[in-house]
Amino acid sequence: MATLYLFVDSTNVIQHAQYESPVTIPSGDMLVSVSDTVANALECLANPTAYSWTGSAIVVRPAWSLAYDASTITLTLTLTNPPASPPTSVDMTLVGTTYTGTVSNNQATFSLAIHPTASVLPIWVTASATGTYNGNTWNLGGTYTAAIPLQIYTSSTGIPTVAPTSYDWVMGFYGGGINQAAQLNAITVSLGEMWQLMHAVVLPALQQSTWAAVALTANESNALSDITTNILPNIVTTLDVLYPSGGTPMPVYTQMKGIMTAVQTAVGDANTALETIPNLQ
Repeated sequence: MATLYLFVDSTNVIQHAQYESPVTIPSGDMLVSVSDTVANALECLANPTAYSWTGSAIVVRPAWSLAYDASTITLTLTLTNPPASPPTSVDMTLVGTTYTGTVSNNQATFSLAIHPTASVLPIWVTASATGTYNGNTWNLGGTYTAAIPLQIYTSSTGIPTVAPTSYDWVMGFYGGGINQAAQLNAITVSLGEMWQLMHAVVLPALQQSTWAAVALTANESNALSDITTNILPNIVTTLDVLYPSGGTPMPVYTQMKGIMTAVQTAVGDANTALETIPNLQ
């Protein structure tokens, strides 16, 4: 057992707690000495302003707890250990913006949406009201460590919505779930077909007498000749083997079809986000 010294302000909030006998006392505070075995003494030592002094005991001050329901886009602040006369309003602050809510039955509710692209980023919230402990903070988002700037915009439905301001982040968020090796495969297959169609079908056809002849320069003819000799024979995903009639498609083609569907979905989601979120840079 040891003596704990408390600095208590004029509103009975404990401002500081220490074991050493103080040499000076801050102006406006009174000094209280208690045993460190009394209720809440050690907790008060770690977080003094969360407690007050009644004249005979250390008690937990009224404080806010937070609950967020993404399905109803509702954020609720609840006052714990409410006083006899609780505050009538509370301020909620996040992303540099403060909203004031009315307190009824020790609760205040706010409408708040979090865009999917912001859901993995830290979104810190604080609450404050007269006569309550205001030191709690909550993270509504994730723990991604990169410093991605956030904003709050009003959606078309009038709901404040947390979203990033980074264009690159939004694009990467929707494209990041697609395997890079699969993306490379899709690009390789697509480019192979493009090269074959262009250089083995389109350009030769355009040079036939029944077509308006394409006059190639000596350099273009040389390049086409080299492509025909050295590139086309090395394209493994040609049209005649990609999906044979009555046969089965090449595995790389099957994978490409799957990845193209995923890409289409990702690009669609990204475009929707880019059209919806303002101020992207």
